[in-house]
Amino acid sequence: MWIPEPQDLFTARGGDAVKLGKKFDCVEMKAEIQKRLLREVAELGDEEAQRRWAERLSRDPILGSFLRAKMGSGKGPAEQTPAA
Repeated sequence: MWIPEPQDLFTARGGDAVKLGKKFDCVEMKAEIQKRLLREVAELGDEEAQRRWAERLSRDPILGSFLRAKMGSGKGPAEQTPAA
């Protein structure tokens, strides 16, 4: 069985070689984000923190357009079908 060498690995787009040694830990990232959000609540209070989160989300180039599309289609959080 052929095992590719690191220099033989390419991205799905066919361009750049995969960067080895770059550590990405989604659990660590989630914990850091949660700490930051909890700190914001402690500093600003619930209402102000939620207002700022909503403002940041609305300006986000990816999530903002996604949320606008979802809310515009009438499928906001209250109208979603619960999982079976």
